[in-house]
Amino acid sequence: MRLRPSVSTGNSPFPEPLRPTPAGVLAALLPAALFLGAACSGPEPFDPAAYREAEETWRAEQEAELRSDGSWLTVADLHFLTAGEHTVGSGEEADLRLPERFPETAVTVSWSKDGKATARVAEGVSATVGGEAFTEGELTVGESSAVHLDDRVRFWLHTSGERRALRLRDLDHHVRTNFTGRRWFEVDPDFRVEAVFDRYAEPLPVEAVNIRGDLEPYVSHGDVVFEMDGAEIRMQAFTRRSGRLFFVMSDATSGAETYRSARFLEVPPPEGDRVVLDFNRAENPPCGFSQFTTCPTPPPSNRLTVRIEAGEMKYEPPAAAPTD
Repeated sequence: MRLRPSVSTGNSPFPEPLRPTPAGVLAALLPAALFLGAACSGPEPFDPAAYREAEETWRAEQEAELRSDGSWLTVADLHFLTAGEHTVGSGEEADLRLPERFPETAVTVSWSKDGKATARVAEGVSATVGGEAFTEGELTVGESSAVHLDDRVRFWLHTSGERRALRLRDLDHHVRTNFTGRRWFEVDPDFRVEAVFDRYAEPLPVEAVNIRGDLEPYVSHGDVVFEMDGAEIRMQAFTRRSGRLFFVMSDATSGAETYRSARFLEVPPPEGDRVVLDFNRAENPPCGFSQFTTCPTPPPSNRLTVRIEAGEMKYEPPAAAPTD
């Protein structure tokens, strides 16, 4: 596949793609004219071996992160709150299920119509919040305020759009202990492309629908525009607080080789009106590993009809994973 940047307006010429593909030979990162004009002070020629090594190192880092205690593999349950009482325990009827070593009802959480969650710990159960003993009190959103039931299990108040839920983390969750590893397409420099960043006149608030049907707020400062398989592609970029661009995208591999709903891609901030998209770093969203997540889905412009055979492939868990 050949990727080329594409201009959305005007008649300015484009630089050459980061890796054209005639005869499988890698060209320089910038056009020959720019390279020659820069003489000895110009950029180093593209080194495919160094590039592949860097990509493999990055993938190993992503693998280690996913196997860590704080990863999506340890998210073990999710329960949405309605007005009334909700139970956290090991009982079959518990709203948020704990491992069997805990009582049938370890904690009761009350959710009021005015949006307040209060937790009450059962007698004989030890719990802490922020390192301090906890028996009863109001819950606040975020894992930093989690109720720790021991050194392996904790839960906290989670937000999905305007709704609130209880989310559980279990460091011994079977999805983690049976994890078989991430799978990737072969690193392919053809899928590292320079695109135009088409900046909006003003930042645009965007509400993305998540997999639970809730609206999640983002901000977009513009679209990226490039050419793939002879067609112009335009994708909307969400802007991180750091200035990095975040894409929620799907393509013609979704549901087959890659995860069905979306993949995520994050790239450095634009340099002027140019941005580099490295699809070798397209990753599964959290919902590609855990059923207890609230991932955003792609905006309409990011549902591509081309095949992007790069980045992470869908995770296939063991066929007979044990239940809690």
